[in-house]
Amino acid sequence: MTYARVQAVQRGQYGGIWRDVGDVFDIANAADFSNSAVNYGSAATPFFGWMLQVAPGTPLYSYALSNAGASSVVQGQYANNSQGVKNLSIPRYVV
Repeated sequence: MTYARVQAVQRGQYGGIWRDVGDVFDIANAADFSNSAVNYGSAATPFFGWMLQVAPGTPLYSYALSNAGASSVVQGQYANNSQGVKNLSIPRYVV
């Protein structure tokens, strides 16, 4: 059962799937909603949610699936892992 249809306004991960900005997907319950209008941090260190609720009839959309599996540009830092290989700090999942 679906709680709401949302659109990603920032990159994030939901249900084990990486979501790009603009992706439209369903969330299962109210606790999963990360409201982009709410500051979950503080005035000194703001941290806003990354989802915007959209109309239930809005078509589902995945940037990665629409672009042959290529996700949007990732922002992160490349750092050496324990074997000295540079890895991107942000995990990427595309189904």
